[in-house]
Formats: sequence, structure tokens, C-alpha cells
Amino acid sequence: MYKKDLNFIIDIIKDKKTKHTVNDWYSLLGFIETNKLSGYILSKLKRKKLEIPKLIYSSLYNTYSLQKVRNNVLRKFINKISYELEINNINHAFLKGSILSNCSFDNKTPIYKLGERTSNDIDILINPKDLGKLEKILEKLHFKQGYYDYSKEKVILFDRKEIISRRMNRNETAPWVLKTTNTIVPFIEIDINFSTSNLSNDNKLTDKLLSNTVCYKSIDNNYIRTLEKYHFIVHLILHAYKELTNKFQVDRHKDIQLYKFLDLYLLLSKDIDLNKLLRLVKEYHVEYETFVIFYKLYEIFDSTSFMSFCFNFDYESLPLIIEDYENKQLYVFKDTINERLLHFDNTKSLIKYNDEFINYLKNKDYANATNLGEYKFVQTESYVQLTKGLETGYYVAKLYGTNKNIIFNCPIQINDLAAYAIGTERDVLVWVANNGNLSKDIEVEYQGKILKTDNKGLVEFNNVASNSKEIEYVSVGNNSNQLVIGIYNHDLNNYPQAYLYTDRPLYKNTDTIKIWGFVPLNQFYDKVEDEWGRKTKSKS
Repeated sequence: MYKKDLNFIIDIIKDKKTKHTVNDWYSLLGFIETNKLSGYILSKLKRKKLEIPKLIYSSLYNTYSLQKVRNNVLRKFINKISYELEINNINHAFLKGSILSNCSFDNKTPIYKLGERTSNDIDILINPKDLGKLEKILEKLHFKQGYYDYSKEKVILFDRKEIISRRMNRNETAPWVLKTTNTIVPFIEIDINFSTSNLSNDNKLTDKLLSNTVCYKSIDNNYIRTLEKYHFIVHLILHAYKELTNKFQVDRHKDIQLYKFLDLYLLLSKDIDLNKLLRLVKEYHVEYETFVIFYKLYEIFDSTSFMSFCFNFDYESLPLIIEDYENKQLYVFKDTINERLLHFDNTKSLIKYNDEFINYLKNKDYANATNLGEYKFVQTESYVQLTKGLETGYYVAKLYGTNKNIIFNCPIQINDLAAYAIGTERDVLVWVANNGNLSKDIEVEYQGKILKTDNKGLVEFNNVASNSKEIEYVSVGNNSNQLVIGIYNHDLNNYPQAYLYTDRPLYKNTDTIKIWGFVPLNQFYDKVEDEWGRKTKSKS
């Protein structure tokens, strides 16, 4: 698929006035269908009154209409199973589309209208100890473990080996399937989840989630048990991460289906307290999974709100490890997530996480130092990179021309500290980080006065106005690990703009960009809006 066609879809989802015209409607239709977006995209296109080819419209409408029928049939079975689980006192939670198309978290309307979200199955989260009880209920309702063969129009049963393998290697039961007499919805599939990750030891997390179940009223006035709203979001995050990092899903072309990220995008657009979500994420120790998914949300939807949330975690956007649990092999992707969204099959983009991966990195067009002792470099791009680290200390990099004259001198300080200092007419404020973290009790010296940073890595020298016309400096740290930097003088009265600075001048496309700086409260406080128009509070 063409990149601009993907941008068109993203603009439609974000309710943006798109500048993109569709290059290939046929490939775009295939993308919409395989990513389970047909009903939702059709609704958005209708509301925006955008003209689309009649053939494309009719195809989307047919899927939308069929999905309305499927939603209604699935709802009847959800109600049946829900009743059995409740009368047998089995704690559980219906998940994903079973809730998003049927229930409202705010007693208003569901996230999706009827037919907007494709639901192929019914997902239920349950404690492993209750698996036997639920399986008896499903057997009572004539479900069997297998899959529906469309060509034969019958349910093919799994053998015992396949059933055990799925439970052992994927931490899920083999699907439970029931053949119906409905020609439009020929079968019903139940997916039982007893683990929130690919790990076999996360039962405690499952217990925590299931201890926070609530019943929400459905559109047909029944009550369905699911996870409390914020716990529901956490589960969506964990589920997306689980499928994103599992080679089994990559092989099935289901690792990055866009609907999974759309679910989160739409839920997070509602009245969600991100600080409350952050506290829950930290309580459950799923910070890394959350960071990965929010970073992917940022990459897909280009939303600063998602990137801002990522700043709460001290992680780098390193290559994501893809695990093949059955063959005990690790992989990474060569392509970004947006590049992968353009292709149906991304298995060719996988690289084994071993010597092959290391060689791949070595073959990148980074400049390398050929002779560290003489400080000569082979430069293939606009920057150079040492192949060997330097000890803590002070250095000078000298750039020589072809006639061996010095063109440029650049002082270099090697240590674990990073700092930024800004001065006004009266005061000097210094931020200090140690190994990437804002650090407490770091000594900072200015004009012979020594102060220590607070728990936010800040130190402030008050009423230290200087008449000096020369550049002034502050010293950070001690003799063994010391940083000396100049003070950036800023006239807040005459130039009250916001200033932001990055933690380094150059990045790879896999790096996390960390920024610091200041925003004057008198200009921006309570005036900044996030992706969905919610007021945010800026900090100086």
C-alpha cells in the first residue's frame, strides 16, 4: 500500500481535514478490510461527506451490514455465557470488542456504534483455577475446541497435542467453536484468556485485574462483567504488546493490525486521567509494555500526547524483541511500524537476534574511527562515531584540512553528568541529570558558592546578578566526575518565549529524544491542549 493512502486513513481517524488523495482504492480497501476497520472508516467517511468510489462504498457497506448482524448474534451468546458464569460464581471479564461495541464506560454510548467494530470472537479473561468450570459451561452449550473450515463448512477439532501446545507455549486455550444454523454467522468462537502476557508466571497480574471487575449495562439492557475502565485500558495495552512481540502473530499477519491501536486511541480520547493510568501502570509493574505501546501510538497517530506520556518512563526506543516461543528464537524488525503497516507480510523484515543482527548494525552507514590513537576518522556521513569509549575526562577534538591546518577545535567532556544552566537578571537556575536521570545532592558551584540539587535535579542561585560582560560558567559535580558549562542568559521581561533543548544534538531513528527547558507560566499555564482538546497544565 502507498504511504500517502495510510496517511489518508490516519487523518480520517483523527478527524483531520486531510490533504491526501487516495492513490489506489483497491489496495486501500484491502488494508481497511484486513485491519478490521471497514465499519468504522465507512462511518467516518459518511460523517465527513467524502466522496468515494461506489464500488468501494458498496464493499465497505456490505462488511458493515454483515458486522451488525454478527454483533447481534455474538451479543446473544455473550448474554448466555455471562448468565452461566454469574450463577456459578465464576469471576471473569469479557474483553475487547465484546465490551467496546456493547457497553459504555460512562453510561452514555459505547466506543463503537453497532457494526463499526469487527468482532470475530468472544474474549473472556479468567483465572487459571477456574478454567475447568468454564470449559464445562462451554461443553454444556455444545462448544468444542477446534476451528471452522470455510471450505468444508464444518468445525475441525484440534487433537490433544495442539490443545496442550497452545496452553503451554501461548498461555491460551485452543479456541472453542460452535457451528450455528445462521448462514451469515456460521460459527461462534470463544477465546479464553488466562494470562495477560506471553509469560507463564503472570498469574498475579491476572488476579489483580480480575479483582477489579464491574458490570456495565449493555445496549440491550443486560449487564456484562468486564474490567473497570482503567484496568480495561491496561489489559488492552498488555494484549497489544503480547501480540506485537510474538512471532506466531507475525506469521499470521496479526501482530500490528490497526484496529488494536484504534481501540486504545478512541478509549484514551475519552475523559481519561492519564495520571491515574500512570499510577496503575506503575503499581502493576508494566511500565515497559506501556512505554512500547504508547510509543507505537505516537508513531502511528503522530500525537504529542502519546509521546508526552512516554516521558514518564526511563526507557529508550530500542529495537523491539520478537519471540518465537516454540523454537526458542529471538528476532527484531528491520522496518519501522509505519513501514510494516504498508505491507501484508512482514516476515521478510525479521532478523534473528544473534550474529546476523549484529552484522546488520555493523553494516549501517555510521562513520568509524580507523585509528583511535591518531584520532583519524573515516567519515561517510555528517558525523563521526568512535568505535571505542573514552575514559572520564576532558578532550579536544581537532579537525584538520587537507593541508594539515586546523580548521576547528571542539572541547569534549566525558562523564555521566548532563546539565543545563539559564540565567536571568537576578537568578541562575541549573538542571542536572546523572546517567539520564534528574539527580539529587549533586554539587553545583557558581561564583564561589556551592549548592546541592533537590530531588528534581534543580538548584537555584538567587540574587546573583553579575555585571560581567564575559561568558559565565557553573561547575557541576566533583573532581572525579565534573562538568563545566556556560550559562545561557535569558531576558524574561523582553523575550518571554518558551525554550526547549534536547539531551543531545544527534539521534538515530530508534532513539528516544529527551527534552528540557522552560515555559513561562504567565503565557502558557492552562492554555495548552492535548490531541483531543483537553486543557493541560504546563510547567516551567
